[in-house]
Amino acid sequence: MQIIVFPFFLIALQLFLSGPIIFSLRAEDRSFALLSEEERTWLNQNADRLTLFFNVEFPPIEFSSSNGDFIGLGADVIALIESRLGVAFIKIPSDDWNEHLAALERGDCAIAPVIVCNEERERYAFFTTPYASAPVVMIAANKAWTNLTFDDLAGKRVAVVSGFVTEKYMRDRVHGRFEIVTVNNVSEGLYDVSFGEVDVLVENLAVAAYHIEKEGIPNLHVAGVTDYSFDWSVGISRKHPLLFNAIQKALADISDDELNAIRKRWISLSVSKGLSPETILILKLAALFTALLVLSLTLITVILKRRLREKLSSLKQTQDELRESEQRYARAISATTDAIWEWNLQTGHLYVSPRWYEILGYSNQELEMTIESWNDHCHPDDREKTNDAIRRMFDASDSIKFVTEYRMRAKDGSWKWILMRGDVVEWDENGKPLILSGTNTDITERKKLETRLIQSQKMEAIGRLAGGIAHDFNNMLGVIIGYAELAMDEADPTGPIPSKLDEILKASDRAANLTRQLLAFACQQTIHPKVIDLNETIDGMFKMSQRLIGEDITLSWLPGEELWWVKIDPTQIDQILINMCVNARDAIQGCGTITIETKNISIDDSFCRSHPDSLPGDYVTIAISDNGCGMDKETQMQIFEPFFTTKGVGKGTGLGLATVYGIVQQNNGFINIDSEVGLGSTFTIFIPRFQGELLTELNSIRREIPRGEGETILIVEDDFLLLKMAQSILETQGYHVLFASTPSEAVRLTEKHPSVIHLLLTDVIMPEMNGRDLAQLLLTSYPNLKCLFMSGYTSDVIDHHGVLKDDVQFIQKPFSVQDLAFKVHETLKRF
Repeated sequence: MQIIVFPFFLIALQLFLSGPIIFSLRAEDRSFALLSEEERTWLNQNADRLTLFFNVEFPPIEFSSSNGDFIGLGADVIALIESRLGVAFIKIPSDDWNEHLAALERGDCAIAPVIVCNEERERYAFFTTPYASAPVVMIAANKAWTNLTFDDLAGKRVAVVSGFVTEKYMRDRVHGRFEIVTVNNVSEGLYDVSFGEVDVLVENLAVAAYHIEKEGIPNLHVAGVTDYSFDWSVGISRKHPLLFNAIQKALADISDDELNAIRKRWISLSVSKGLSPETILILKLAALFTALLVLSLTLITVILKRRLREKLSSLKQTQDELRESEQRYARAISATTDAIWEWNLQTGHLYVSPRWYEILGYSNQELEMTIESWNDHCHPDDREKTNDAIRRMFDASDSIKFVTEYRMRAKDGSWKWILMRGDVVEWDENGKPLILSGTNTDITERKKLETRLIQSQKMEAIGRLAGGIAHDFNNMLGVIIGYAELAMDEADPTGPIPSKLDEILKASDRAANLTRQLLAFACQQTIHPKVIDLNETIDGMFKMSQRLIGEDITLSWLPGEELWWVKIDPTQIDQILINMCVNARDAIQGCGTITIETKNISIDDSFCRSHPDSLPGDYVTIAISDNGCGMDKETQMQIFEPFFTTKGVGKGTGLGLATVYGIVQQNNGFINIDSEVGLGSTFTIFIPRFQGELLTELNSIRREIPRGEGETILIVEDDFLLLKMAQSILETQGYHVLFASTPSEAVRLTEKHPSVIHLLLTDVIMPEMNGRDLAQLLLTSYPNLKCLFMSGYTSDVIDHHGVLKDDVQFIQKPFSVQDLAFKVHETLKRF
């Protein structure tokens, strides 16, 4: 027996003497023994991603020292993990727990040293085995409250720290029984309880006891214990699975004695000496519960460590871990909306995830994605730019991420806008890039929205230009038209003067139409919407449209049955038809056919998803089709831009379709284009159905220009030439005219005028006072005064002054002698 024992004694002695040397060797190269090659490589190459956010206001678990250092229970555990991994985490203080969690979800925070696992957080973070625990208790100031349950909290105000897991725990159990009050931190909650702002604070005992003792709050005690506890783990962003594996292994390598020493140093399960016996009993029970929980966790940790050592020594376990990693990677790829790609520069192999084929509309059997096929499908204008971005990354001395946008041809022939991000993830032994990896994001819809925004901004810019010139331009045209018509009436019909005056009127009319057209596509045209039947309106324009397109082209009219009513200015329908028919005519070479068709249509959410400009509802459509040359996709994207035209010099202004677009937008509608090169085009205009009550209006019959009966009219206009022209027209029509160039002059004139004034004809926008205010002032002296407003400004400016309402009489500049005479007569005859 001695012979057997003696050798074992020598061996034991030798092991004892050599123990420190063995331990020293293991401590020096511990990370090598713990981690796989892949995990070590990741840690070495991603030192800048090892960001650790710590809570500065959660003592004694984690907080900031007076020097700003990370201290507490969590800090000590992290220090042991760092020593085993041979790394130093980048520690960043955080005073906002909700932002702390948001950073962990985004990946800005890679490591949360102290965090409690719950279902919501597991969505974006991995959690290690818990390393410490503390029960969640109810802290109260009322000494009579002991052994509280949730039912005892009925009608009370219960405080929880915002963003902590206790908040969700209590909200899941409130059931309307008590009020949840959120506080910013534990200290604030304890003081609120102490001063009676709330009845109870629900928080973990370790942190609550620390604050009670440190801040000397004598009147608080533990009034109840919940069935919940804080089990603190290290949380790692799900964006870094290899980092999680490394930290879990390092934590598992920490001995129970080391963890117990850290717990004893920081966690106290008692409060101040002034606690009641009942509270002390509860604390003892809580301490017992905690001890049992710690013991259970210790046993679990021992078992897990034993199993981990066994698995690390087994090749099968290594294969299982690899398989699990691959499955996790596959799930991540299938869940993301981005396409993942990886390019091996040495072999030339290009891997793309299934999502890439979905974006382009192919199956992976239909298209094998290689560098060559990528070049074939990339838009020629973007190919060199994208290759240059990759080359610049290669040429950089340090690795830089690259981001670029380019277009790829999809299976249906359309172009998909792609946002590519990439980075070098592996280098060869010479430090040259070996593997590139990144993502491709489909941003086609975003590009469409950007295009529509640019279109809208262009429209706004042209609208401002049009609005700026409209007033003065219309005033000048009004003077030209008025005096030309007056001169026409006085000229000898047989002489040469009338024909020349007629040319002046024609040129003025074209100028006025150009101004109206600019305002129409800029959505600033002054309009007078009416409830109309589109079939009747289009029918009235059909013959004129036929004359516009000529005899070589057949114009077909297919009116829809039982068409819904719409509310729109009839002259705008005329503008739409004229512009669309002329556009269709110019697209046809020689003979052809243009078809105008109307019908009712109801659109739903599914239609709106494929037509972003649309809204669900009932519409009446006008479809103008031709069998002309058609358009490609790029032309369709620009077709409504102001001044864009595919016609030759002098054959088009580029305002026709822009005018149509502006009118449709002004009436809350939208336009759909269906066109193929060589087959023709169909423009479908959607106008919302009128949903209000239909009122029947009597159509006025055009008569000869009515003459006045000596009524007195006061004209107020700051443009002297237009003032004199209006005076001449009205005096010619038999009215007695008073005139003033400013509102103050008009007021003085009325004070001196002894008899009644029947009508005020005033400009809307003037110095000193606008026309609406002038009318209100004069009505105090002349209660029966009729008012007619005039303006050359755009609709948005006029409407701001309240003169476009249905009960207000208004005439738009420029106006003819006939227009003014009829409007004055109509206003005077109104009751």
